[in-house]
Amino acid sequence: MADAVVKLQTFVAHAGQVNCVSIGRSSHRFIATGGDDRKVNIWTIGNPAARVSLVGHTTAVEAVQFDSHDQTVAAGSSSGTLKIWNIDQPKKSHTLTGHKSNIRCLEFHPFGEFIASGSLDTNLKIWDIKRKGCIQTYKGHTDAINCLRFSPDGHWVVSGSEDGAIKLWDLTAGKLITEFREHRAGITSLEFHPNEFLLASGSADRTVKFWDLESFKCVSTSHPEASPIKCLAFSDDGQAIYSGGNDSFRLVRWEGTVHISSYALTSCREFISDLATSAYKDSVSVYLVDLKRVNHDRANAKQTIPTPLAQQQQQQQQQQQQQQQQQTPYAPPAVDVSSTSSAAQQSAAVDEGAGELGLTSGSGKALWNKTDRVLIPAVRERPLDLDFNAFLPAPLAQAAVAAEQSEDDVLQATGQGHSTIMAVMGTRVRHVQTFRRIWEQGNRRVTLSDVLAILVDEPTSWTLDLAVAIAPALENLVRSSYDSYVVNACNVIALITKSFGTLIRDSVRTPPSGHGIDITREESNADDYPPRLRLSSNRHEKCSLCYENLMVAREALSERTGATGKVGSAARRAEKALSIFGPMQTS
Repeated sequence: MADAVVKLQTFVAHAGQVNCVSIGRSSHRFIATGGDDRKVNIWTIGNPAARVSLVGHTTAVEAVQFDSHDQTVAAGSSSGTLKIWNIDQPKKSHTLTGHKSNIRCLEFHPFGEFIASGSLDTNLKIWDIKRKGCIQTYKGHTDAINCLRFSPDGHWVVSGSEDGAIKLWDLTAGKLITEFREHRAGITSLEFHPNEFLLASGSADRTVKFWDLESFKCVSTSHPEASPIKCLAFSDDGQAIYSGGNDSFRLVRWEGTVHISSYALTSCREFISDLATSAYKDSVSVYLVDLKRVNHDRANAKQTIPTPLAQQQQQQQQQQQQQQQQQTPYAPPAVDVSSTSSAAQQSAAVDEGAGELGLTSGSGKALWNKTDRVLIPAVRERPLDLDFNAFLPAPLAQAAVAAEQSEDDVLQATGQGHSTIMAVMGTRVRHVQTFRRIWEQGNRRVTLSDVLAILVDEPTSWTLDLAVAIAPALENLVRSSYDSYVVNACNVIALITKSFGTLIRDSVRTPPSGHGIDITREESNADDYPPRLRLSSNRHEKCSLCYENLMVAREALSERTGATGKVGSAARRAEKALSIFGPMQTS
């Protein structure tokens, strides 16, 4: 195996930990890496210098992926933000927001118009790249989505979660097709067979399982490996699958007897064609695998573990073959020497191997239709091809967030006003804490002053009943030796007079039993007044009581109007408000 795998290069990819690696699927010449330094670096294989460095993320990059043409690269960050770049225009990027937590995996649609993302928030989202919006969100996983894949024909998408569940979704119908739950640990990798309806899944339980997508059953399970499976990839002809883990890279041939060849390779991340990558701390290594030199010695092979379903299918096939042999007379086959090519032999080997897995191959097996372009219906909060701002009032349209905003702009807009709200809430908390502390100490006089300081900031919460209840205490507060008490009392006097002064003045000037006015009937029709003016008893009596206490406080206030500073200013404002009752009468 030493001659079969050759290390091409090792290079330092990021200033911090390397979190993700992706090989270009078209040319196999480029590698994209993402790291804790919040950058996406593009490398040309064989060149230790980065071709381009893509910036814009404000948090660590945890997922990166090329499109099928190696022209576009997408990267997801730990903040849940998705960015898409055209490599030829690295300074321009599209930002897509919608996930509430880390983006763990990305996958471009085979037709290149859509991209799927899986997140720690347990949601799978399908994004329209051209129109820059989320068109579908699939919910159902109970833990983080670690991996996902589109089917070769683009009609399905499969997702694997940390909860051990594999969910297969129909993009056209927009709903779940089926769910697989036979792995005993989180799903780490998924891969569709390039031609047949077969799905391979790798897990942290150190096994690879094969799923028949016609019967939706597990048809085979590999022997547990020494470490969790990190990545899977079918060979171009579909006869083998490559498996990478923390300590080695393995070739698993699933047709016929399954052979496994291993090569020591630390933290294998991805395998495409004949290239493998590994990442360790801040470095990335690239390996070239010569598949012709891989050892396929049957003596060292490991068999897969057939499931009961696969065993039952094999028994049924054997019984059918025996019945056909008994019913049909034996005739030696006519052999055309010119037609016994190596390609025919390989096809026979594939048929034989598929049979051992409980599958059928060749003409009897359903194949992916890669020419029928899928139509993914959009499920959006906003209509496409319409200017959403045109339907909003002008102030809202001006405040709408533009689709082309950078991640920094989005975060700034989201946090706008946060500091102001926190300051207001902090002040309220301090007021409540002060009130509780003084109340527990039994100092009722001080408690009233603090309550008034809070109530002054809420003028709409005042009622005439509240004013009548507080008015008797205003004189003592105005005569207090503490400036804060005097200021609070003056502010309350001004507020009461501004809110209820006209009502109090007119009620006091009108006799209780005036001609043409039925006070009793007026009071019984309380619904005619605003809520804060509705009284529990006679309005005239309430207004008279409030007026008397305000006048007593006004007399004490006259001693403060000549003072300087906050006390004098507050006293003069209160006296000016009380002037609605006319000049103060001297005794």
